[in-house]
Amino acid sequence: MRGLLEKISSLYGIGPITSTDPVTKGFLSENHVISAGTTRYFLKKYRFADSAKIFRIHASKSFFAQGGIPVIMPLLMKDGSSFFTHESAHYTLFPYVSGRHLDGNRMTPRAAVSLGRMLGRIHLRGAKCTLDTEVASKPEDRAADLEQLKLLLVKAHQMPTRDNFDRTAIEILEIKKSFAESAPRAPHPSPANDHLLHGDYHDANVFFDERDEVAHVFDLEKTGYGPRTDEIFRAMNYSLICGGEKADIFTNIRAYIDGYQDIYPIPTDELAAGLRRFYDGFMHGHWIESEHYLHGNTRVDVLARFELARLKFLTAHLGEMTARLTRC
Repeated sequence: MRGLLEKISSLYGIGPITSTDPVTKGFLSENHVISAGTTRYFLKKYRFADSAKIFRIHASKSFFAQGGIPVIMPLLMKDGSSFFTHESAHYTLFPYVSGRHLDGNRMTPRAAVSLGRMLGRIHLRGAKCTLDTEVASKPEDRAADLEQLKLLLVKAHQMPTRDNFDRTAIEILEIKKSFAESAPRAPHPSPANDHLLHGDYHDANVFFDERDEVAHVFDLEKTGYGPRTDEIFRAMNYSLICGGEKADIFTNIRAYIDGYQDIYPIPTDELAAGLRRFYDGFMHGHWIESEHYLHGNTRVDVLARFELARLKFLTAHLGEMTARLTRC
């Protein structure tokens, strides 16, 4: 670590690093808050080795920032570069920004409106993008997803002593496997990948101010082109369906969609098709269980109970949600 910190001081000309603290939030990241004297910085370590991908991510950040999106931008080194390499890993230094997170249980209708409005601004800007970058939305392979669900279910049942995560994972995987086995094998018609997306937009990747307005947007590692409904409903699911009363959840969902529509109107038939496509993909998903059983990553375990709550809520209320969101 000492060599890395000395390199940062030299490259950025910020003086000696006086303290480092690992960031405990995040499920795959190895980031730190570092201080040089009284000034704090956020040091991001990228998870991938492809430096060309970082150039594309930073180009996307700049594109959104130039369009008025409050993206937290990387600091530039003395030579004007926005990232560096140390011992085969890539790093970027950001200003340290303090802000409020509002998860689903603390989300207010005002915050939900702002979350939707900011996403509308991102997509309105992204519709004009011509950057040469990746496609964020991946093609469907439902047969492979079903086989993965079966494999993970076997691994969960093979645990010699099942803990709360194993029991929750088994319940999730059983429900998803049943759905996947009964779902039509024909893929949904793929909408055009015609918007540059944030890629991982949800409540944990924005900061709210004291008025419950989105003040900062960050973590665009998954940015790329895709249909805007993929991101609309993924963000809705992660940010607004986290337990709580049905009426409160629907109030925030309505506020979120209305906020989006205020900025970037979307036809009701596009919303309905996008929600169905999202639900089908969600019911074939297995990221949490794959991380745990195949990669030994137990940092994701805390997410399982929220995944189960979302699964049950969406399954019970998909028809009602579609009707509410497409009501004029």
